[in-house]
Amino acid sequence: MGKYTVKESGNNGSVEVRKDKIVRSFKKRLRRDDKDEIPIKRVVSVSLDRQMGGDVVTVRTKDTAYNWKLKDADAMALVQDIERARK
Repeated sequence: MGKYTVKESGNNGSVEVRKDKIVRSFKKRLRRDDKDEIPIKRVVSVSLDRQMGGDVVTVRTKDTAYNWKLKDADAMALVQDIERARK
């Protein structure tokens, strides 16, 4: 699928969509990465909000909502990759 550069809560990171999960990775101090895996089965909805300065993709699970800011073309591609993985 694809790997995308995102901004979440002011932090730069990446999101990689695989066929069974979404992997989020954000750099932290002391060379440690904050990694989290979201199983595709737990994704309830995916939405795209177009804004000036970058689009926001919201991925909702039963427990949490993740808001990722991306460039325009990447945002649409991310939504499409997640939707393909959910099928």
